Amino acid sequence: MGLRVSDTYAKLWAVENKGKYSVVELSVSRKNKDTGEYETDFSDKFARFVGEAHTALQGMTGKERIKITSGDISNRYDKEKKVTYTNFVVFSFEKLDGENEKPKADTELMQVDDADGDEIPFN
Repeated sequence: MGLRVSDTYAKLWAVENKGKYSVVELSVSRKNKDTGEYETDFSDKFARFVGEAHTALQGMTGKERIKITSGDISNRYDKEKKVTYTNFVVFSFEKLDGENEKPKADTELMQVDDADGDEIPFN
């Protein structure tokens, strides 16, 4: 088991169905406080989506935004090749381009009945 990942927003760039799992190119960005620009904080061309995440990817082609709700990052060092391999696995996510996206602000208005004007805390 590696480092657990949750509540992480990511952008999908490419999706390839491999049958029992999908390989996804994705990135995570962070806003630079000095410049105000977004900079890539993490990028992986071979993130593996398995189980529930693999099923939820069906019909997605890339360019979508998601919120990773469960994932794992691990790495392995090959002494002979002197190379570190990083494995990123996503178990579940929510789609953000559509019905699951959080609203930026509460837009519901409180309904006030004109007959109850004495109970309104402001004039």
